Amino acid sequence: MAENYSTLIHGLCLLLGIFSWHRLLLVWLARRPPRLKPSRSADFRPEVLVQVPLFNEPSCCERVIDAVACLAYPRDRLAIQILDDSTDETVDLARARVSFWRRRGVRMEHLRRQRREGFKAGAMAAGLKKSDASLVAVFDADFLPKPNFLQRLVPFFRDEKVGTVQAKWGHINATESLLTRAQATLLDAHFRVEHRARNAMGWFFNFNGTAGIWRRKAIDDAGGWSADTVTEDLDLSLRAHQKGWLSRFVEDVSVPARLPGDFNGWRIQQRRWVCGGIQTARKHLGSLWPKERGWLSGGDKAGLLLQNFAYFPLAALVLLLPFQPFVSAGRPTSSFEQLSGGFLFLAVFLPTLLFFMAGTKADVPLPQKLCAALVALALSGSLVFNNVTGAAEGLLRASVPFRRTPKGRSEVERAVRHRLQDHVVTAFAGLYGFAVFHAACTGLWAMLPFLSLLAFGFCYAVWFRYRALRKITLKRFVWFGEKSRNTP
Repeated sequence: MAENYSTLIHGLCLLLGIFSWHRLLLVWLARRPPRLKPSRSADFRPEVLVQVPLFNEPSCCERVIDAVACLAYPRDRLAIQILDDSTDETVDLARARVSFWRRRGVRMEHLRRQRREGFKAGAMAAGLKKSDASLVAVFDADFLPKPNFLQRLVPFFRDEKVGTVQAKWGHINATESLLTRAQATLLDAHFRVEHRARNAMGWFFNFNGTAGIWRRKAIDDAGGWSADTVTEDLDLSLRAHQKGWLSRFVEDVSVPARLPGDFNGWRIQQRRWVCGGIQTARKHLGSLWPKERGWLSGGDKAGLLLQNFAYFPLAALVLLLPFQPFVSAGRPTSSFEQLSGGFLFLAVFLPTLLFFMAGTKADVPLPQKLCAALVALALSGSLVFNNVTGAAEGLLRASVPFRRTPKGRSEVERAVRHRLQDHVVTAFAGLYGFAVFHAACTGLWAMLPFLSLLAFGFCYAVWFRYRALRKITLKRFVWFGEKSRNTP
């Protein structure tokens, strides 16, 4: 039994190693110098449409409206659409802010649809019908572009082949907690390694849904925004790339945004991204490796589309690992434990760790880089069952509803009330904790680092949610006491 168990774990590690070593290849390619920056020219001022999709964003709608109103660009060449599908107080807040800026000469519209069809993609498609602008910038509600955003990105469109230009995401609250630090590490690796490597090689990389600009002609040529996946940005990027449009990544332009400050918000976001990635892969995998792009570029594009399928073997590995100390108890370590630990370290752990470390800023000391990468590994591991559920949903269901990331304290509290009782995470926190204890007592040292890392991730998730529930319970108790005292 122990030999079969070991063989299964080794096979999973080798399968995951394909995805992990692909990331290590991107780390090496990211060392290439970035593409030349375009020269700025005062005579290149195409008309720009800025779209801000909103749906129940009372905590941040006013900030993003103020930010896009202050973009430095000729007013006669800039139009702003606030695409508001909200059903709460966001409507009044946005309408008042739009009126404020319209009185100051800003070309801004507050657009509402009678029916919310197509979610975000439908809202942007409806807004495009009301404008003839040649460039379209998109900002989500929690992003705050700096005034020079358009001045920095618009010059890239002097090249008629460029269809989209993407800026890097920044983080307003990266140091708020271990959770936000982990998210910042993951996103920084995505932009500073993945996007930078693909941009330097001239390969495909996707528009990230916000903090970027599209050429209107590229959108129309690719068939427009589509809501048949929940990652409409990845879907449109692939269709535009297949039509020959190029993408550019501007690493030195950062648009700050607020990271989800709660596990439930992060979980909803990650599940949507994974589900949409699988949906898009199902839709486009049959049209890869165009001849004019070369097999290496096509292989990287396939790796990008297939990366979310890695959650299936990863979930199986996370499910099996805590039982390994019990299966291998009493056996020589050379025949089971050391080999399994070596496979796990070389195939999965080391490449992913180096990938996350490469995404951190160059001036960060090495110990801090290592610590940030380990925390990101641990906390992302706690979402593996959530993400594999999203992957299965994208693989098996033809239509998946769009679930936006909760923003603001009130939304987070509502999400916690309904999603705190995650018995799977709690059970695995206890299971991994006991596996760490058993491995330490029996001297199974090779697997102890990996078991400890995942145990920390699951335990932190449980503690974070318990703390949130305790705050909500205390708040409700105080409210009930005040109401009782005020009742005659």
